[in-house]
Amino acid sequence: MTQNVYSGSLSNDKRDDHPDSNEIRADIDQTRASVGEKIDQLQSRLDPNRLKEQAQETVQEMLNDTASSMTEYVRSHKDEMVSSIADAARRNPLPTALMGLGLGWLILESMAGNKRDDDDRRAYDRYDYERRNFSTSGSRSRFEGSSGRSQVSQGRGQYMADDYYNQ
Repeated sequence: MTQNVYSGSLSNDKRDDHPDSNEIRADIDQTRASVGEKIDQLQSRLDPNRLKEQAQETVQEMLNDTASSMTEYVRSHKDEMVSSIADAARRNPLPTALMGLGLGWLILESMAGNKRDDDDRRAYDRYDYERRNFSTSGSRSRFEGSSGRSQVSQGRGQYMADDYYNQ
């Protein structure tokens, strides 16, 4: 009998030292929830759209800072820059003149861009029309008539081409 009492008190001591299964399950659930929250936080931090937005914001801030610092630098040093460019132009007149010529040419081309495209297209159409309608067989050029001169230079081809474009 002593054994039963002794074993009973021993089993009660074991229960006090170790939590029961419900407590263990509750602890596991709490840990699982905590880990789940941490995973959700990591997923939201590593979301590709969020990372892309952060990168865009960072780049935009850097560009704004760079642009503002460059603007500030140019404003504060504009007199020095102008005198430096003028000195370089005086020391190198030929390259300066060529640069001016190229810049002028670019400006003229940009103002006459659409007109030139139309002229190029008409010239090609005229060539194509003449090639198809005035070609002859034999050793002569396909643009030559009986006199050896091109039909366009004789006036006949130009008249027909003009009629072709005025339709």
